[in-house]
Amino acid sequence: EIYTLSLHDALPIYAKGEKYSETVRSAYSRAIASEAPGFSSYVHLGVSKKVFHAPLKHGYVVGIVFPDKFADTIVWRTERMLFGISVIVVLLVVVFSTLVIRGVTKSIAKMAKTTEMLASGDMTARYDVTGGDEIATISSSLNSMLDIFHSVLSAIRKTSGTLSTGAQNLAALSEETNAAMEEVAG
Repeated sequence: EIYTLSLHDALPIYAKGEKYSETVRSAYSRAIASEAPGFSSYVHLGVSKKVFHAPLKHGYVVGIVFPDKFADTIVWRTERMLFGISVIVVLLVVVFSTLVIRGVTKSIAKMAKTTEMLASGDMTARYDVTGGDEIATISSSLNSMLDIFHSVLSAIRKTSGTLSTGAQNLAALSEETNAAMEEVAG
């Protein structure tokens, strides 16, 4: 049964003229007086019923009447459905969490391996920058730092090579100068 009640009616509009017990009248009166959605229980013609109601504007209340057995079945089914949905959500959270954790663990393991290679002296090793996560961003920054470090080391090697050649030339020139001085002094 679906009904609309006004402030002036204490029974469903379509049911005027029917004989209702005081229990039924009391349940509908509570529905009208309520300022919040809710329900009331009553017995009519030997059938236990629940009236679910919600207030509307301008003093009207809308409601639905269900036999208790039907309402209990709806509640039972709803509880089971919510339980099933909850189980599915928990399983999805576990699956997605596992995938994210695996991805992060693999990325960190690759970074550790590259760091070990660099520590052993392999300056050509580079971090893996695949993916769009924070670890890939850090890896890219570390690769840029390694490129700069490699450039600085190359410049130092080149400069030290030039200095070494210059030192050798100076040493040879110094020997020639010593030899020439010994001849003149000699």
